[in-house]
Amino acid sequence: MPRFSPLPRNDAEFGASNPVDSASASGSRADSHGQSHFARLRWAAQSERPNPDGNRPRVVSGDELATIADAPFPATSIHWVAFLSAAALLFVKAANLPELSYAVTGANLKILYFIVPLAYFGVFVSQGLDSALRSKGVIFFLLFYMWMVLATPTSFWFGGSVGRIKDFGLHVAPLVLVISATIMSWKQVRTTFTVLAFAAIAVLISTRVFGEVASGRIELASSGTIGNSNDLAAHLLLMLSFLLYIVLDNKRNFLLRGLAIVSIAYGLYVILGTGSRGALIALGIGGIFYLVKAPMKVRIGFVVAASLAMVVMPLILPEATKARLGSVFGEEHAEAEESGESRGYLFRKSVEYSLTHPIFGVGPDQFPNYEGYQSRAAGLHGNWHATHCSWTQVSSECGIPALLFLVIAVGTALMPLYRCYSSARKLGITDVSRACFSLLVGSIALLVAITFLAQAYHFYFAFVIGLAIATARAGERQLALVSSGRFVLSC
Repeated sequence: MPRFSPLPRNDAEFGASNPVDSASASGSRADSHGQSHFARLRWAAQSERPNPDGNRPRVVSGDELATIADAPFPATSIHWVAFLSAAALLFVKAANLPELSYAVTGANLKILYFIVPLAYFGVFVSQGLDSALRSKGVIFFLLFYMWMVLATPTSFWFGGSVGRIKDFGLHVAPLVLVISATIMSWKQVRTTFTVLAFAAIAVLISTRVFGEVASGRIELASSGTIGNSNDLAAHLLLMLSFLLYIVLDNKRNFLLRGLAIVSIAYGLYVILGTGSRGALIALGIGGIFYLVKAPMKVRIGFVVAASLAMVVMPLILPEATKARLGSVFGEEHAEAEESGESRGYLFRKSVEYSLTHPIFGVGPDQFPNYEGYQSRAAGLHGNWHATHCSWTQVSSECGIPALLFLVIAVGTALMPLYRCYSSARKLGITDVSRACFSLLVGSIALLVAITFLAQAYHFYFAFVIGLAIATARAGERQLALVSSGRFVLSC
């Protein structure tokens, strides 16, 4: 019996044939035309008259609805192995485990050597590869990588760009397929979010143990990837969204929810303690989205928590940190002003190189070298630093087409997620709406934060695109069932 078979399996009890079976068949025919899963599934479900014998819609719980929605897509044992390998890889990357283990043991345990081959092989034996390759977000993200490769032969430093595209091709580009191909059912979505919530806790614990304060800014000494204050803040902005999902889920164990609340509170302290002005702006924009789009009860809780944070945080943050963050609101701060001038110069140069090298840019990862040599040729010292904007990092180094591919990939992944959230909220499918909402909040905050950072080649874009695709796809199946009128959620 399939693992995700509906309860009961015999749909004759409902008085009609299973609409999801029709949806599955219809979906396989219509996928090539690029239609959304929700539109196909809802059409298939509504094409058969609900309750032809006059029976009332079946009342089901949220868990039963998820089980019925996933039933036409039963996961094989091989797919579950692929999914668990993918979940392990996500935990290792999100928790920054290789660098953390090195800080603890002093040895390179080569964790990724064991997990990556399994996760990558799992993509080819999974049941979702075909669906993933038809997703616009995946297609345009892979086109983005292909354009990086095309931009390499004309690079300012060919060898440096080869190293970058090799690293991206091995560790980042496949990740979008690992996520979108292996996370197929709603149970797998919930499991992934829980795994990532524990990854967030692992990062917070490592920050507590290995974190240092330099010039009023929290840094993570155990990491080279997210050790910088700004990078640490951006990473936590995304990771806290999975803890938010745990907090919003009233079915969770109250001890786990309590741990998530404490972790979010400490995470916000760390984010503010980094003194990252970009992260502060990202928190503000993420908070505005939260207030505008969240249900009323959730808004009230947010207002109470935000009010408490506004009272407590100024009392516990160091004066140097508060002074630096205050520069966002016009207060004087010498170091922040000097940093702002440098960032402004780098941003203007990145725009200039985007316009003077619009097709292939100056080469992947070559903005610092190109800017430095150009400045030296002009008799100046040069900044020799990456541009502090992920978007112009792409356009200046890989060309404007690469930027367009990346923006379209992000947009075509997040828009279905937003539509899934809006529809799930209207239909009362709370677990789907919570998951979509939490991921949207974290994704928006991250995208704002990396607008002030050079993180274009990190795993964040693949991470967000893959998770958005997988979450929306699994949620849309439940939306189709409720929209068909044959199922009603119990209160």
